[in-house]
This record gives sequence, C-alpha cells and structure tokens, in this order.
Amino acid sequence: MHTHPCLSVALFLFSATLALAGTPRTARDFFERGQARYQKGDLPGAIADFTQALDLSSRLDEGAVLGGNNWKSSADAGAPSQSRIRAIDPRAAPVYVHRGVARHDMGDFAGAVADYDQALSLKPGFIEGYINRGVTRYATGDFDSAIADFDRAIAIDPREARAYSNRGNARKEKGDLRGALEDFDRAIALAPRLAEIHCNRGSTRRDAKELDGALSDFEKAIQINPDLAWGYYGRALIRCDRDILDLAIADFNRAIALDPRFALAYANRGLAHLRQGLDGDAENDFKQALEIDAGMKSKLDAHIRTVKGWLERKRHR
Repeated sequence: MHTHPCLSVALFLFSATLALAGTPRTARDFFERGQARYQKGDLPGAIADFTQALDLSSRLDEGAVLGGNNWKSSADAGAPSQSRIRAIDPRAAPVYVHRGVARHDMGDFAGAVADYDQALSLKPGFIEGYINRGVTRYATGDFDSAIADFDRAIAIDPREARAYSNRGNARKEKGDLRGALEDFDRAIALAPRLAEIHCNRGSTRRDAKELDGALSDFEKAIQINPDLAWGYYGRALIRCDRDILDLAIADFNRAIALDPRFALAYANRGLAHLRQGLDGDAENDFKQALEIDAGMKSKLDAHIRTVKGWLERKRHR
C-alpha cells in the first residue's frame, strides 16, 4: 500500500572537511583550538577562535606574507570585531570556511554565507567554499543558488562526490527527481562506500515510487554502516508504504536506539502505532517527537488527521 502518510526523510548534505597548512604558530593555535571547540559543540568558542586567527592575518605589516614573522601578538590589540575583520591572504580562506560552518550550525545563515563569500574572494578556486556555501543556501531554501554553487564545485573537480550528492538533494527539492537520481548515481559511482548517499538516493527513489530500488538503497546503507540510524529509518518508511508495520516498527526502534533524538523516527513510529490501533503508544511517540522538535507539530497533526480519516473509512467499508 502506497497511500499511508509518513513524514519525509531528511537528506544528507556533505560539508567540506578542511585542513590548514603553512600558517604561523599563533594563528594555528587559535585555528586548531577553534576546531577542537567545534568538535566539542562549543560553537561560540569556535567562532571566537576562528575570528582571532583571522584578526592576526588582517593585521600583517605591509609586504608581509602569511607564514612570515611580521605578526602582532594577540595581546597588542584587544579583542577582534567579527564584523570588521577582513583577512588579506588567500591561505586564510579555510579559516573563513570553518567559521562559516560554525555560524551555519548556530543558525546564522547570513553570517555563514558572508564568510564563504570572503573565502572565495581570497581564493576563487576553493572548492570547499562553494560546497559549504551551497549547503547553507540549500538550508535557506535558495535551491537555485545552491545548485549553482554545486555546479561550480563540480567544474573545479568533476570527481567530487559530495557536490553531486548535494546537487541531487537540491534538485529533489525542486521536483527534478530524474536529475536528482542522475546526480546520486554519479556520486555513488565515485564514492560507493558513503552510506549517506545511498540514503539520499533511496529517499528520492521512494518519492519517485520506485520502492524496490529505494529498499535496496537503504539496505545497502545499513550494510555499509550498521550504525547509521537513517538507513533503518528509510527502510522503515518503505515497510510502512507496504503495510508491513511490525517490521517497520522494529526498524524505527533500531533507528531510535542509535539516535535517541531522532524526532522523525518517533513521529513515524507513532503513525505506524496509530494504524495498528495502538493509540496509547502512538500518543507517547508523538509527545516524544514534539519534545525534540516542536516545529514539526503542524505537519505531524496533518498526518495524524490523514491516518485517522483512513482508519475511519476502513471501519465503514
């Protein structure tokens, strides 16, 4: 059965992982501490450190080069202003990208795009700048600009699997399922062991009503990475589509065990419980989902109404 509603699968967007080389020790210290803070989830601290590293490169003596000895110490001039700092050396571009990623994660999309713009002005061929700017533009719903950024990344490196996968996600959002599937096919050919790309293609195949192919993709993702919650979640959605609810709930259980903050898994498990007549279990799942993500309430309420309507019609047949 393909008529039962489920909340959509979120897609994986791949940000770039960067390395910074050739910087002076003091800037490197701030940069590396910023990376460590980012990994620990201290986003404000990471942004502050990346800003300090950029401040050093913006206060070079005339004629100095990044990596030389003409740095002013961080104690020479108070705390840097994040808005006024403009580094002048192309080797500062990765610092801008890292700060942009941290700003993106904090929801400061405008600040993130500004950082990516600055990185690309310093280093126009910097593929990580285009990939990450595309990710942020995707997050704001500017899919055309996101696609343009991923196009540019692919032009720089036609073997960049992340760019194809990200462009596929943007094409999917625009309703171009065929174009999206072509991008995912290419990404998988380039990086067949990236389980997340199989999930992206599986989600798109499901939207295209290619359930066999979608199931194959989610099972491949699970095979590659048995600890990837999205693989079980995607397979659960296919099993819901096919009215195999016991197995779907088992997959939702596995996804939640791997990621206890997986709001969509709670919500869709609740919808499956509702279809089984387990109203109490369903209500518990809906409550848990909304505690994690209150923003899904309107969509979840619509899906609940749809399932209840279907159950009512079924009772009167």
